[in-house]
Amino acid sequence: MLRIGGAGGGTVGLLSWTEAEKEGATKTNPSQSKAIHVELSIDNLDELYEALVAKEVKIDIPPHDEPWERAMTAFDPDGYSVEIAQGRRGNPRT
Repeated sequence: MLRIGGAGGGTVGLLSWTEAEKEGATKTNPSQSKAIHVELSIDNLDELYEALVAKEVKIDIPPHDEPWERAMTAFDPDGYSVEIAQGRRGNPRT
């Protein structure tokens, strides 16, 4: 579970594969997995990047600037895209 928005916010939960399978979920192929994208926001992307690299986390696309945000991307073990962006979409400097 991830808490979103502090004490007054909500949570996002992810099911384990064994639980999702009970609900009728079927495995995706690698191309389909890449289409599933999770984006998280943080205030200091470069600081997080350095901390993850120090822990030998593989970052597939290092921090870079887009017109709408600064972001980096990693793929989880199942091939899902996990993007971490600085600030709020449309305001990359927070």
